[in-house]
This record gives sequence, structure tokens and C-alpha cells, in this order.
Amino acid sequence: MFVKKRKLNFVIISCVVLLCILSLTAYCIAYVLVGETNCLSWIDYNKTLNTSDNITTLLPIKYDMLSSDYKKLFSKEEFESADNGNDIYNIYLKVNSLSSQVNLKNGDIATDGYKNHLNGILYANGTVYEIKYHIFLRAKHLSFEPEIVKWYITIDELA
Repeated sequence: MFVKKRKLNFVIISCVVLLCILSLTAYCIAYVLVGETNCLSWIDYNKTLNTSDNITTLLPIKYDMLSSDYKKLFSKEEFESADNGNDIYNIYLKVNSLSSQVNLKNGDIATDGYKNHLNGILYANGTVYEIKYHIFLRAKHLSFEPEIVKWYITIDELA
């Protein structure tokens, strides 16, 4: 009787361990297939910063996509209400102040090299700037939505 109970316990524990391993494997496969596909789809869909009237905006970037590091820099209201050149320029400066402190992981997906035109002209403080976004995405762990883990902007003053 003791041997049967011991075998039963072994079978139950083995089944639980096997179920955990299979669940973790399924999650990893879903993360790669769904999460990375969502990131690549976002890159493919957002190929420009300019609106139809050729004004540079924060258009493709949504506040919810930012990692917690970037959300600490500014509030949602400040980010979403940036609708003129000066406000957008100030956001860019805040974003660039953090970019050197953010570390990337091996599987992060960059917008560079996907033939995107995430660049534009920004008019701020009476000066004309050429800007170019460099964005690194990673899928969020539970929702598999794209998250911006590193974002820096090249800002060049045009003469």
C-alpha cells in the first residue's frame, strides 16, 4: 500500500512538472511568434513621422508603448499634448537624456535597417532641425504588444 501511494505521488508530481514545462514552452513560442510579429508589424506600419501637411509630429509613438523608464520622464498629458514644435523638441531632449542609460537585450528589434523613414523636419525655437528616430522595440511579456525600450533621436540643426 505504501508503494502504491509513493508511485501515485511520483506520477502526480511528474505530471505537474511536465505540464509546467509544456506551458513554459508554449509561452516562449507564443512570445516569439506573436510578440515579435507585432513589433515588426508596428515598424512596417509606421514608416514616417510626417502628417499629410508635412509637419513632424510624435504621431507613431503612443504613451502606452513607452517603457517605464521613459514614462518617468514626462506625464501622459505632457506627452499627448505636445502639438507644436517647441513642445516636441522639449520631449526629444528629455528622451535623449535617458537613451545612454538604457541597456538593450539580445532580441530587441531596431527600426534602423527596415527602410523606414522615421525622420523629418522640425521647426522649434525659431530654428529648423532635421530629426531621425532610432527605436528599439521588445514585446511586452503578457500582452505581446510592442514596447519601446530604447529611443533616441538624432537632432541636427539645418542652416
